[in-house]
Amino acid sequence: MKKFWKLFTNTFFFTALAFLIVAAGVWRRLNIEFAYIKLASGAILVALFLAGGIALFRRQKGNAILNTVGGFLVILPSVAVMRFVFTIAVFRFWFVVYLFALLCAIIYAVAVWFVSRKAKREEKELNAILEESRKQENVEEPNRL
Repeated sequence: MKKFWKLFTNTFFFTALAFLIVAAGVWRRLNIEFAYIKLASGAILVALFLAGGIALFRRQKGNAILNTVGGFLVILPSVAVMRFVFTIAVFRFWFVVYLFALLCAIIYAVAVWFVSRKAKREEKELNAILEESRKQENVEEPNRL
């Protein structure tokens, strides 16, 4: 639970920062102001969704494919929260919601790719260590006879 709250605080910081930047951009371009409580509560909800998705994605137990798909499904409602927070100011057209969902999918796919590369690299290193230990065992065995 301690790791989750640390993850949540990190995601909340970046989410709140992104929300404030978007709100400042909308205020500057369209002169539409958002209530701070709406931005803060939206940032908290999105950060909870993101932290939950990342925690599920990082989980070592269970099926890796189900963890990956589940993590993405946990992140998807954040698009609806962003639509509620920024209303028509950002989501003027219906396809913008789908663009945000596509952006989330692309970012998530990049994260999956990096994690799979890391896992393959670790697997190669472990296999090399295993082969080295097997060679050492084979060298030691003839001396025993």
